[in-house]
Amino acid sequence: MTENTPHRRRRVSLFFPIVLIALGLVFLLKNMNVLQGDTWSLIINLWPVLLIVIGIDQIWRREGSVGAVFWIAAGVVFLLSNFGYLNISIWQAIFGLWPVLLVAIGFDILGGRRSIWVALVGGLVVLALMAGSLYVMGAGVQSGQALPGQQVTQPLNGATQARVDLAPAAGSMHVYALSSGDNLVDGTVATGTGEVATREVSTSGGTMVFSLRSKGGVYFFPNASQGRYNWNIGLSPQVPIDLRTAIGAGSMDIDLSGLQISNLQVDVAVGSATVTLPEKGRFQAKMSGSVGQLVVVVPRGMQVRIQANNGLAGVSAPAGYQQQGKVYTSPGYTGAENAVDLEISQAIGQIVIREK
Repeated sequence: MTENTPHRRRRVSLFFPIVLIALGLVFLLKNMNVLQGDTWSLIINLWPVLLIVIGIDQIWRREGSVGAVFWIAAGVVFLLSNFGYLNISIWQAIFGLWPVLLVAIGFDILGGRRSIWVALVGGLVVLALMAGSLYVMGAGVQSGQALPGQQVTQPLNGATQARVDLAPAAGSMHVYALSSGDNLVDGTVATGTGEVATREVSTSGGTMVFSLRSKGGVYFFPNASQGRYNWNIGLSPQVPIDLRTAIGAGSMDIDLSGLQISNLQVDVAVGSATVTLPEKGRFQAKMSGSVGQLVVVVPRGMQVRIQANNGLAGVSAPAGYQQQGKVYTSPGYTGAENAVDLEISQAIGQIVIREK
């Protein structure tokens, strides 16, 4: 290269300056009481802004425009999901939308960094794919409707207490109280291709042990298929139940309202779980997750003491809860007749405690 050969100067990254500016504004608004609630929970909810900044930085540094469009659009989608403006979870969006990133990279390799027309067409295709995917995931069109489920019924047969184990491989599960107590379990189970649901029942000394688990199956996008692979399981309100649930990838909605719970365990590998505690009772519970969100809904009259082992996850608790280290205690916990001791472990994601 000669001294007279022109060369393009590499542009300085905007990523860290914009992140610092955003953090400064958040802390400033918090100090001025413009922003309410826990600052760190707010910052964790705002993490998708990083994706938007990555996209803007790529455009600024001319490192590809189609991929940048994907990061900006994904950041907006995840941001809206975090703040409740979309009726799909952020984990459902992540599992459903990641293939669009491959399309964006393909357009950039094809010429998105050199041709304005390739960049324009690629950007429009990426936006159309994301919009269409969100519509399919959120609108429940034909391809996302629930599969016909097989009926699962188990009479109490005189049992005075029970242990129930429920473990779908992937998809979604809703657990609720039955209106009558003739059956310990009554509901439907829909399974995926190659997946088999098996159940085992035994009774000893008045205690019935019921296990319903699925094995096998192929799930390329488990969270995006939540509308298809549904477990809807009703439990008897007449007997105390030791309930244990687990899911590999997907979501669980465990509504314990009206149930007699003697013990509770909820495990989610990847995805989300929402547990609504019963109005009455005193028991111990455990919830754990690797990547995703764990939500605890506390009804009026129920008190809780929560040990939050949050790793890289944020914790959001109602105003008035006392915090000592990683322990969150509701105001009326001491001496309460109805109380739950709950241990929550979440490696990456968020722990949310809210009152009903």
